[in-house]
Amino acid sequence: MKATEKQAVDWLERNLRKSGADFLGRRGTTCTDCGRDIASVEKRTHCFECDGDFCEDAAACAHEQHVEYPGFPLIEDPGVLVGLARKHLAEACYGRFHVDDSIWFSGFTVFIDYLENRITPSVEFEDDLVGRSSGLVAWLDAHAHDVVSQWVSLKEMGRFVEYADRRAIAGNMADFFTSVTAQGMNGPVAWAGRPTMRSVWDFALAPLMVDEIKPQTIIELGTASGGGTILWADLQKLNGLTPNVVSMDINPPELEHEGVTLLRGDSNRVKETLTDDLLSVLPHPWLIVEDAHVNIGGVLEHLDRFMRTGDYLVIEDVEAESVLGPFLGSRPRRYKVDTHFTDYFGHNATCAPDQIFRRIQ
Repeated sequence: MKATEKQAVDWLERNLRKSGADFLGRRGTTCTDCGRDIASVEKRTHCFECDGDFCEDAAACAHEQHVEYPGFPLIEDPGVLVGLARKHLAEACYGRFHVDDSIWFSGFTVFIDYLENRITPSVEFEDDLVGRSSGLVAWLDAHAHDVVSQWVSLKEMGRFVEYADRRAIAGNMADFFTSVTAQGMNGPVAWAGRPTMRSVWDFALAPLMVDEIKPQTIIELGTASGGGTILWADLQKLNGLTPNVVSMDINPPELEHEGVTLLRGDSNRVKETLTDDLLSVLPHPWLIVEDAHVNIGGVLEHLDRFMRTGDYLVIEDVEAESVLGPFLGSRPRRYKVDTHFTDYFGHNATCAPDQIFRRIQ
């Protein structure tokens, strides 16, 4: 075992036994009718009106807004998993980085090696484990397969995934208090002296998204104090783009910043502020950030008329499944979840879980 691999094993030995093995954060749900657990690999019927979930053996509620979510296609075969894990690990390094440049990837190779050793025992690998704590070895023996299986299965779904397929494994890796305090427990995450109202994950995602999407226009619904608004404009400029952020709020703040246009408007009457004439001339691609949590359905219906292939839509800080289900269901294959961003720091480690969309067609 190379020095870097030994360091990874040492790090895992100190920390891994403190952690659970559920890489996805939440496995399945509970049937509203019969009360039994519905595993994430099972199909289920979901109701957008009452938020009920029903297993295949149960009777669904009397509401009309139902959809069937397919089960999560979990890959179990260890031999298949090892090959796919190494392939995805290499792809994740983009051909430019070494696996040891990432603590996660260097540690993940230990899971893969351990799983491979269970298939084809290696004297060298067994010798490396000699002297390790029995607790670490027991943890790997119990959980290495599950961790690799979940990660590989997520990656095999591809980058752009249908919303219904993602909802089969709906949930967040972070627990509630971790998610809440990620916006700053000693003070809000700020930019230019103003709160951004963003979690540490979404604060880090912002430059990644601007760098890749190269949005010519960023439309923000919900300005708050304007920290996030200025952040978006500055990121555009840092990426060689002309700053162009159009931000609407019912009570916009007092601020002036290059490339920022503040509009006073109510999402309940979104067409009066984000008019057809305005939207028809804003350059694409767009990055739309919905953070007002008002009339989300009406806002999406209005903006959808002007969006184009390659535009992005992000719905932050609210569970919008009851709106997104019918909206996306009436526009099959038009929008897909971009898992490159939703899962960048772990499964749905974002304030927009399953709610970062790319317009595909």
